[in-house]
Amino acid sequence: MTGEQSCSLDTAGTPEQRLGVLGCTVVPGERRCSALTGGWSDGAGRTWTGPLAVLADHVLGEVANRPQAPGFQPVTTALSLDVLVPPPWPGDRLHARAARTAGEVLRDHVTASVRDPGGRLVAVASAWTADVPAPGTTPLAAGPAVGARPGQGGIGELLTDLTEVGAAPDEAVLELDATGWTNQNDTVHGGVWACAEELAATRLTGSAPHAVNRMQLAFLRPGRGRVRLTATVLHRGRTSGLVEVRGRDATGRVCVHAMVGSRADPAVPGAVATLSPAGRNAPPPAR
Repeated sequence: MTGEQSCSLDTAGTPEQRLGVLGCTVVPGERRCSALTGGWSDGAGRTWTGPLAVLADHVLGEVANRPQAPGFQPVTTALSLDVLVPPPWPGDRLHARAARTAGEVLRDHVTASVRDPGGRLVAVASAWTADVPAPGTTPLAAGPAVGARPGQGGIGELLTDLTEVGAAPDEAVLELDATGWTNQNDTVHGGVWACAEELAATRLTGSAPHAVNRMQLAFLRPGRGRVRLTATVLHRGRTSGLVEVRGRDATGRVCVHAMVGSRADPAVPGAVATLSPAGRNAPPPAR
């Protein structure tokens, strides 16, 4: 792969690095990025889809991370992810490519494709980004990427920071301590929202078993500190499921609205990661 190495992953310990995302490469008209998938499996042996959104959110956002007007910075306002091939995938990494598809003043639409090492298309993603006023901030500038930290806890670390605080037959309520899961603006990373929302939604559909195949997220306002996710079943059938997830900040305001779609997949284990009151993984239930 040729091209100038340029990426905003210039600080160790970012959510992207914790979930295996490597630095971007700039080529004419697009950004390319890879991610190590070893940290995408939990202690029960399940590979989760949410980290795909971390990879997608990053490479899509890097397309928008162009020189900004003074006092403005780019944010993602909507993210869509379609999983064409459910996990697990062959090899130890996935490769993403993203490009701008349309745009206007202060707003862009960008799309991305994600492939396995053999070139098979496993997911497609798109995002709307907007340049928003940010008085007193320095415009974002791409810098040298330090790369991912192999061997980190990945999705297991995120599960540790999630606590189940309520449950009903068609509803699950989780809280996330977002410390360490924020982006360079000190707000919850968009891909981390997607991971947490998948974990919340799967609490309600995982026993089918279902595999998440579509996620649509609308980012309404920044989330910081401890955030709460409420998942509600809209449909749960033998072949498909649909869960609505709302993420709120400490004041109760909705920060993110998500729709998580799933389809029956015999390759997905029926046992899902279980959260204890302390937020730790518990052994999967007996089959």
